[in-house]
Order: sequence, then C-alpha cells, then structure tokens
Amino acid sequence: MQSASFGETTVLSDESAGETTVLSNTSYSQSLTPHLIREKTKQVVFVDKSVLRIGAEQSYADFYLGDNPAISRSHADIVMRDGEFYIVDNNSTNQTFVDGRVIQPGIEVKIDHGTIFTLADEKFEFKLY
Repeated sequence: MQSASFGETTVLSDESAGETTVLSNTSYSQSLTPHLIREKTKQVVFVDKSVLRIGAEQSYADFYLGDNPAISRSHADIVMRDGEFYIVDNNSTNQTFVDGRVIQPGIEVKIDHGTIFTLADEKFEFKLY
C-alpha cells in the first residue's frame, strides 16, 4: 500500500482495492474568515486584526468610509478577543445600532455570525464564514 499526502487529504492506494480518501478531522469552525459586508456596495472587509477601526478619517481608519458624510472620523471598532467579536461605538455623532438598537459609546457589544449593525445610516452584516 502506498501513501501520499496532499495537505490535509491523504490518498491511500492499494492496487487491488482502488483508492480511499481519508479526510482530516479538522472542524469547519477552524476555518473561520470573519468579515463585514457593506450592504450599499456589497464590499467585503476582512476582520484580520484584534481591532478593526471604522471611520471617515483615512489616516486613522482601517476601513475607510469617506463616501458617507454621516460616518464619524472614528465611528466604531470591531474588537476580536478570545475568539469572540464585539463592536464598540467611539462616541460617534450619528450613533451605532446593533440589530436595530442603539448601543452606548465605549461599551463592547458582542456580535455573532449574521449580526446586522448600522453605523449612522450605513448597514453592515457580520459574517464568520
């Protein structure tokens, strides 16, 4: 019997039995790719750091929203800690809403896959995959 490895898939071949593919035990939850989807433009922004700053100040924001004057210079942050995600309003002028409810500035609000949040009048969906 011969064995060949192709990343996480191993193909075992036995001339009399054909081929058997053995898949690894890797859980799909380990391949999470957290990201935001901007409803207006369908733009996808990956959350690839512990704090993702969102705002209208290009020199400060990781996700720059300069085309919407209702967005504050430093509107909100997406915070990743211990595998969980939170949104924090940075005392924005036009507020931040999670699932339709206004959140208080400076307070971390947990977000999960499918959470809808709005910065001023700009709607986003948070996705894990």
